[in-house]
Amino acid sequence: MTLLDLRALRKHRGLSQASLAKAIGLSQKRVSAMELRPGSITAAQLERVLEALGFAFHLKALEEWVPSRGLGDGSGSAVYVLPHKVLPVLKIGKANDVLLRADLLEGADVLRGRQLLVDSEAAAYNLESVLHRAFRPWRLTAYEAARLGVGASGATEWFRADCTEKVMSFLAANGAILGFAIAPVAPDPAADPESKVLLGIFD
Repeated sequence: MTLLDLRALRKHRGLSQASLAKAIGLSQKRVSAMELRPGSITAAQLERVLEALGFAFHLKALEEWVPSRGLGDGSGSAVYVLPHKVLPVLKIGKANDVLLRADLLEGADVLRGRQLLVDSEAAAYNLESVLHRAFRPWRLTAYEAARLGVGASGATEWFRADCTEKVMSFLAANGAILGFAIAPVAPDPAADPESKVLLGIFD
């Protein structure tokens, strides 16, 4: 199942259902059905649709994935989903060092945050773009972000927290299709006591 808003992505690219259907070799009726019932889309169809809409990605089996630990080791770009500790918002962005980026965002909840590990910086930009478009209805305006005090750091990357469950469901359902692996932003100090030093937690 996918929670992508295919209609919004198609319209953003300025395509009609008929032109998208022609580009992917399906009928306009099937494109309409995919937009109305996104859970009916096969992985192969989703791949063709997203490629026709200009999103480059590669199917990758998670068993073959060898992710970095994702602890700021500088091994490459990742997309992150970081809820705020206090405010009803979350940030979806891209960084080469997610833990460092989270540290620079005042109030970021690194223990609940997730990073999406991809194999290149280009893949990170593409994935960030897919997520921003898919969850656009929940995106804060620059004014809303400024009112909450989060506007100084990527105002267009902040989303209302009421989409968190949808984002996490989307990530769980589409990692293999969109070519990313999900990892925590930071280790759980309860499970890994040595990580307390990394996270600056001192008893």
